Amino acid sequence: MKTRTMREVRSDLDHAERKHDRLRGEIRDLEARVEDGEDTPGLRERLENLTNGEEAVLGRVKELRAELGDHVRDVAAREGHAEPGDGAVPLVEDAALPFNGRTRAVFDGGMRAIERCAKLNGFSDQAAKRIEKMLRTTDRDGADARYLAAVGDPDYATAFWKALPDPATGHLSFTPREAEAMRRVRQAELERTMTDSTGSQGGFGLPISIDPSIVLTNVGALNPLREIARVETISTYTWRGVSSDGVVAGFAAELTEASDNSPVLVQPSLTAQKGFAFTPFSIEFGMDYANAQEQLIELLTDAKNVVEATKFLLGNGTTEPAGILNIGATGGLVQANSRVQTATTATYAYADVWTLKQAIPIRFLADATVVMNPTTIDTTYQLSPAGSTTLALLMPQGRGGPLAGIPTAQLSSLATGVVTGTKTAVVGNFKKGYLIADRIGIQVELIPNLIGAVSRYPLGQRGLYMWWRVGSTVIGAGSAAGCPLRYLEIK
Repeated sequence: MKTRTMREVRSDLDHAERKHDRLRGEIRDLEARVEDGEDTPGLRERLENLTNGEEAVLGRVKELRAELGDHVRDVAAREGHAEPGDGAVPLVEDAALPFNGRTRAVFDGGMRAIERCAKLNGFSDQAAKRIEKMLRTTDRDGADARYLAAVGDPDYATAFWKALPDPATGHLSFTPREAEAMRRVRQAELERTMTDSTGSQGGFGLPISIDPSIVLTNVGALNPLREIARVETISTYTWRGVSSDGVVAGFAAELTEASDNSPVLVQPSLTAQKGFAFTPFSIEFGMDYANAQEQLIELLTDAKNVVEATKFLLGNGTTEPAGILNIGATGGLVQANSRVQTATTATYAYADVWTLKQAIPIRFLADATVVMNPTTIDTTYQLSPAGSTTLALLMPQGRGGPLAGIPTAQLSSLATGVVTGTKTAVVGNFKKGYLIADRIGIQVELIPNLIGAVSRYPLGQRGLYMWWRVGSTVIGAGSAAGCPLRYLEIK
């Protein structure tokens, strides 16, 4: 039997791992549908078949990894790194392999932590994929994977809730497993701080099960931006990318010298800014309400989502995320390239919608979304062409359907009305035009005694202080064509 080459084994392994990823995604989607109440015999049967298929593919993946490991050991033996059959691996990682032995184990630990959260209410499969992408591409030394594995440990979750209400003596009630879990989190946070020049310490890392960087519920505000924009998870405080208006091609006669069509590259960047929320509560409240801290953290998380709904739209881009409609400022749209005004002063009419659509660059029209306040969508739904009964309706499929053929989304922080200068809609390809970058991890700290302002005596209150980091920016705003987004302003 012919022995397969390392390249052939690696190709088969890549194919099997991609197949496993697809199956895992389908299983997550079906499990979510079952959790939401869509529990039918057909759905159950489909889920069972996929689960069986995943097990078979996973078995194949393990076989291929073992076969690839044999190849690696053979290469190592030939190069003098190890003796054949002794189980050693090369001292230098094979350049074509994504992990060495230690990093693979660390990566798997981080992924298992995410898997444990898959059935939690509000869990986002897309967010999990972003985390995995970060671990595979930017987490070179495994610090972030170790952090995820540490804060995702169930023993850490129980230790967290013991330590939070009593940071001074709460550790005395730790079990040995909880103490070790807490130690691993502290060590992981220290490692991350050493690789991040703006790292902050002093609080407890939230258990991953309620970490808003993974569990995205957007409770308290209609904020679709995380769903329609490009969202990245970063492990440092700055994100940098590259954008371009593209290359201009042409035609020429035979033997004519070519022209220089080099694209102009632009490097958009953003810095993750610190957000925070603080809530005080009485000592009696903490004593009488067993789950007080846990419920307060849920309220703080809700506050985070609400403030982001505003800052992603209007933030200044220097001490807070850059808002889409922070016109002309850091990270915002540029008026000259992106503004579309209504035809008539202090009026919003049927024709303005078509003007807005026509302003979208052709490249981005097919994947465009129009974002409005729910009230403005109601107004738009009722618009009709003046004096005509034959022109097309703006929303023929109903209030929740497309607007002029473009899918709609509701953003409650957008302004309404027809006062001059009001910006009532944003439209375009948000995946190409707006980026949100979450710095993974969130911290919460208990302030054990709040002090009064007059005599500086204790108030009999405690407080929970939560902080996180997130940044945002529009992409392509300074290019000749402008950002893929356009906004409608009342003239």
